[in-house]
Amino acid sequence: MCSIVGEVVMSALRAVPDLSGLNREDTVAALRKSMAGLGAVVPEPASGRGGDGGRGSHVVVGDGGVGDGGGVVPAAGDGYSVADGRVPVPAGLAGLLDGGLLKGAVSSIDAAGAVVAGILAEVTAVGGHVALVGLPDFAPLSIVEHGGDLSRVLDVPEPGESPLEVVALLADGVDVVVVKLERMPPPSAARPVMARLRGSGCALLYVGEGWPGSKVSVASRVTAIHGLGAGHGRIRGVEFHVTARGAGRPERGVRWTIGDCPTSEAAATEATALDVREGSGAAGGVVPLPLRKAE
Repeated sequence: MCSIVGEVVMSALRAVPDLSGLNREDTVAALRKSMAGLGAVVPEPASGRGGDGGRGSHVVVGDGGVGDGGGVVPAAGDGYSVADGRVPVPAGLAGLLDGGLLKGAVSSIDAAGAVVAGILAEVTAVGGHVALVGLPDFAPLSIVEHGGDLSRVLDVPEPGESPLEVVALLADGVDVVVVKLERMPPPSAARPVMARLRGSGCALLYVGEGWPGSKVSVASRVTAIHGLGAGHGRIRGVEFHVTARGAGRPERGVRWTIGDCPTSEAAATEATALDVREGSGAAGGVVPLPLRKAE
């Protein structure tokens, strides 16, 4: 059963082969081919270094036909529309993130887990395109479990020796890029990428801390798992405590749930306290987890 699910996932996910060892021209060609198959906006090769920094023009390749582009343009009929310059996030996190991730800017997150999967699911569910860069261990099935469309996800697990160039190219063609790098880019290397984001309207979600100019930093940890008893049961829901800081505001936090969880935070707190007091997880079906991260 697992192998069947895995085959279905891989057939829907558009993965780019290892780009290590490829020169810039071959890297660009591989990414453009994958983006065309994805149905996202494909940046045409620049004929020269002009006022656009060499980005060149865009065309839409996919069911929507071909047309001019000046940023992220979905295929016709997708109905993809995000107001107020933000990319959608799960409803439970919208208040925490002021409605969504800021388009044309960088946000950061502590790990690529449930929150990332939820955000990518929201974007793809309404017709947007997303890309994963440098995340070979990320489970794409989690996007489907959150209600997303895996056929709108481009995965570049091994971006090669120039991951920032890969990110910059993808920023011209998708709505969100999630990237994890081996080391933090210096400001001089980050500035061209941020300029590309501003021009395209793509939102960059960096996995890690300290990206220069990051607008908001998100972190999460599991607080409880519902449905498990003393050595038996089935997971019915998971609770997270998600925090966000930045943009001139102090750190804020919300309780975010997946699956079947108590309707109020007070109920969850009472159930958890009962389980601890009785020394088992059977009474309220809640197992408290003092973990530092959700992933």
